[in-house]
Amino acid sequence: MAKLFREALAALKGLDVLVNNAGIAGPTGKVDEIAPEDWDRCLGVDITGTFHNPGGGCLRDNTVSLQRTGPGGTLDLGPTDVGGDGTFSFEDVPPSAGSYDYQVVFAGDDTHATSSSATMHVDVTKLPTSLSLTATDDAVRYGSTTTLRATLHGGVPTSVVSFDRHTTNGWKQIGTAVVGGDHVATLQVAPSALSKYRAVFETTTNRKGSVSSAVIIQVHAVLENRMIGKKRTDGRYAVYACCTAYFYVKLKPAHPGSKWVATVQYLGKRSWRPLGQATYTFEHDGDAALYLNAVTGYRYRVRSHWAGDADHLGATGAWQYFRYR
Repeated sequence: MAKLFREALAALKGLDVLVNNAGIAGPTGKVDEIAPEDWDRCLGVDITGTFHNPGGGCLRDNTVSLQRTGPGGTLDLGPTDVGGDGTFSFEDVPPSAGSYDYQVVFAGDDTHATSSSATMHVDVTKLPTSLSLTATDDAVRYGSTTTLRATLHGGVPTSVVSFDRHTTNGWKQIGTAVVGGDHVATLQVAPSALSKYRAVFETTTNRKGSVSSAVIIQVHAVLENRMIGKKRTDGRYAVYACCTAYFYVKLKPAHPGSKWVATVQYLGKRSWRPLGQATYTFEHDGDAALYLNAVTGYRYRVRSHWAGDADHLGATGAWQYFRYR
């Protein structure tokens, strides 16, 4: 009943007429045949109850209600009992940040008129957040992946974090992820060159936005080299007819015109000894091939090396072994 009056007062801004028509029929019979307790019950509900609460009436109440007015409008937060000393208290958690006005309302009873308290203003600020960002690997091989791991402090599970990569035109979003119960959101990336990433949490109704510090992922170029041409295999050695071997090199990603170094060694008395080193240039498609001339009777090995540039770390190919029959 108290809830009904609070909602009616909030919606209608007042009450002019009350029809209190709830009751029971009571016993039917001659006066001398009706039991006194049945008579008392009928009068108690139908007449006394009109004025008395909690016995069923509408005009008396020993509770007050709290109204909150804010971004979502005015809401009655429900009743609370008034203590014997006339005091009462409320507890409320606003649904979002913003400005709120609180007011206590007394609906009145048979001896007291409706009244309300002065308005109390409360400003609820947004909760601060912060983001930290790490990567499972801070350097990867070209074509490989690493996982970005963003930890949102001050957020909630199901919050959404976006991941950005820095480009020549500024930051560009590359994906989003939902924060889990551990407050972590992850995204797998495959950088093709030196890349800078950050995590972003956008401002919401209840929380301030935040941006992580940037993390940098370096990328190792991949240098493939192998012996090619007409040959046969003897264990790890490519065996050529006297006296030219063919060495092929390919750099990923391609760097046409970039310089690389070939190193050749020969096997002396149980140890490898330097034979020569020279610098060459990658062709337009990013590869290169060499003719290696040497004398018979020795075993040789060759490999390539690229020093790297601003976007890629250097790379060194595996030794390739050859000899002449």
